[in-house]
Amino acid sequence: MASGSRLQINFERLLDVCEKQATASCESSNWRLKKFVEDLQKKLTLLNKESCNKAHPEVLKDYERRVGVLQGILLAEDQGSPGDKLKVVQTIPFFKQTSIKANILETGPASAPDVLQHAKAKFSSQSRQALLGEGDGLRQRGGVSADTTESELDSVLSHHEKQQERLAEDMVNMARNMKDHARVASRIVKEDTKRLEDTNKLADSNYSQLKIESARLEEHTKKSNCWMLLLLIFIIIVFVWTVIFMKVFHKPRI
Repeated sequence: MASGSRLQINFERLLDVCEKQATASCESSNWRLKKFVEDLQKKLTLLNKESCNKAHPEVLKDYERRVGVLQGILLAEDQGSPGDKLKVVQTIPFFKQTSIKANILETGPASAPDVLQHAKAKFSSQSRQALLGEGDGLRQRGGVSADTTESELDSVLSHHEKQQERLAEDMVNMARNMKDHARVASRIVKEDTKRLEDTNKLADSNYSQLKIESARLEEHTKKSNCWMLLLLIFIIIVFVWTVIFMKVFHKPRI
């Protein structure tokens, strides 16, 4: 065993036990694995906070990734259907385990990538059996060959792929139609906006012309009023002179 603190050594031993249990096919020990992983997380927190810790930073990152793999497997185990379990375990990032020998146990378990591959293979098998409807009762029939099973699996997967492609094509067409409708609506709005602007310009122009014509009409009205006043004065003068003339030069009586 390489040199290291007692906390690190205990952590590596517990990590060894957890990875062995994770690769085991027995599901009844999942509750024990959950407790171990919780203890691993606590020890890992202490390792990161330990002031005298001599562990290499890459080794600590390796510990975190390996614990993350175990947590992801436990999360997948909590899912209901095999398909959901497979989806969860496929989201766990794959990584290469560090090869720094100064801070890890020399006699360790299977590496974390192997544990992850084992979990993926396990859940893939469960999902395939659920997809094909293969339970214990179907196994007892014994009338289906391996080639037939693979052929049925390929046909089912091909059917699902075609459905996904059709769905993706429908979504693309829908997005294209929405884009076309949005473009047409935008063009209509622009045209209506332009018409409104032209109408406003025409209204402004008509208002300006109306003001000019009103000013001209007012000027003509003033001029006509002056001429009417002069004509009225002239008529009054003529009338007055006519009356005076008639008074002065009246007809003599015979």
